[in-house]
Amino acid sequence: MGTVFLAEDPVIGRRVALKLIRLDDSGSAEQQRMLAQGFLKETRLAGVLHHPGVVGVFDAGKQDNLAYIVMEFIDGQTLDGMLHSEPRPELATLLDVCRQAAGILDYAHAHGVIHRDIKPTNVLVQHDGAVKICDFGIAKVMQSTEFTLTQTGMAVGTPEFMSPEQVLGQPLDGRSDQWSLAVVAYELVTGVRPFRAESYTQVMARIMTLDPEPACQHNPALPKAVDAVFAKALAKKAPDRFPNCFEFVEALERACLGASAPAPAAQAPSIRTPAVPTPALPTPPVPTPVVPAVAADTKTPVSEPPRKTGSPTKLIAWVVIVLAIVGGAAWWLLFHHSPPAPAETVESPVSPSPPPSKRPPAVRAASPAATLTRPATSQPAASGLAAAESHAVRLVTVPEGVAVTIDNKPDAVCQSPCNMDLTAGKHTLQANKDGYYRLVKDFEVDGQQPEITFTLVQITGSVWIESEPAGASISVDGTPRTEVTPAKIVLPVGQYKVKWTKEGYEPFEHEVTVSAGLSQIKPTLAKSSH
Repeated sequence: MGTVFLAEDPVIGRRVALKLIRLDDSGSAEQQRMLAQGFLKETRLAGVLHHPGVVGVFDAGKQDNLAYIVMEFIDGQTLDGMLHSEPRPELATLLDVCRQAAGILDYAHAHGVIHRDIKPTNVLVQHDGAVKICDFGIAKVMQSTEFTLTQTGMAVGTPEFMSPEQVLGQPLDGRSDQWSLAVVAYELVTGVRPFRAESYTQVMARIMTLDPEPACQHNPALPKAVDAVFAKALAKKAPDRFPNCFEFVEALERACLGASAPAPAAQAPSIRTPAVPTPALPTPPVPTPVVPAVAADTKTPVSEPPRKTGSPTKLIAWVVIVLAIVGGAAWWLLFHHSPPAPAETVESPVSPSPPPSKRPPAVRAASPAATLTRPATSQPAASGLAAAESHAVRLVTVPEGVAVTIDNKPDAVCQSPCNMDLTAGKHTLQANKDGYYRLVKDFEVDGQQPEITFTLVQITGSVWIESEPAGASISVDGTPRTEVTPAKIVLPVGQYKVKWTKEGYEPFEHEVTVSAGLSQIKPTLAKSSH
């Protein structure tokens, strides 16, 4: 936001960065006055941060229609410039930038300052690798007053880095900056941003309703543990995130160490491989005894024919006897005791396990019977159990009356709350309701949760309500508000009746349409005739 110039302080001859923001692009004269006051207040607040990683603020003020801030000049490049440079910096270098940025942000949070606009262009990296963050406090003024709006009603800034609570205009703490830092880190390790779309409205809808794609999906070299770290840092609810920015980056570094593990692991075998062939232990003692043993057996029948010629004859005789016994027993079992046959065939595969080495022919004769009986008895039963494994689940949404679809199947549609029989495992829910962001959520069915609740986020918009003259009281649909004009009010999208009242003036009532983004209305109140 604003334009930055390289300037020189004529008094002491040092180079400085001069940021200018035009106030005449910010609405009415009253809005410009409020913006200038807030701008100076926030820059003074940022000026109390005495940290080597915070870009120093030397002066701030207003002249004519320009607000200006004089800052420390940083000789280096932005993190955004590093990401687009060739060659791309090493992962360790990028993680070091995140670590330094986390320490700076935690320092600011400890002093009650929230940045609100962490993105690669606000992170500066000097030639020695030291990191500095600029624009502390400025984002609060620009976003809280909504003065710098484009024609589409979107606040100036980069929506891809806004936390859910920031999108909703809720109170912020340091965990909002942690979300933004996590988005930056996600882009550092994958090359893409986690929430991308064609328009700002779609980006904010994704931030509110969708979980980020696993980082490993975009960079397969990353270990799976990285996905869990990002899932926590990018949790929709601030209490579910890390306690501070540094703990997030520390967890990310620990997880990313797994990415460098394959390199040492790949080198380790190359170090051990020469050690495996080199030892002469396997070659002389182990293989050599085996080879002579085989050679001795091959020569033994030649040197001792009497011993070996007799034993095969006896063995053949025993095999004939055994086959006769087995054949007779099989004939008797098949034709005289047919009912128990299935029981015998089921048990026979268990009992023949000892004799196979002694009776190879018997084993081969029995194995076909076993292979025929097993598929007929056990396998269908197992597949039947797997197919029947389903659980009754009650699907509840906040609010109720939401159109729910499971796994994008036309026959798995209901209106919440509703009951469904779902197979165990992972499923995808899609929920749609007018006035709410579309919800797409994965969930698990394991039989342990008979009821699963999903919460939809209401689509809200902002209305900048003014009056001429200012200081009028406001009521919406008959309910008095605490704000007086000019004021920004956040309401769910829809139609409202807004009423202005001010002593000495006639009440004024008007129907206002609230849509996503920002709308503005400024009536002129008529003086009372009483």
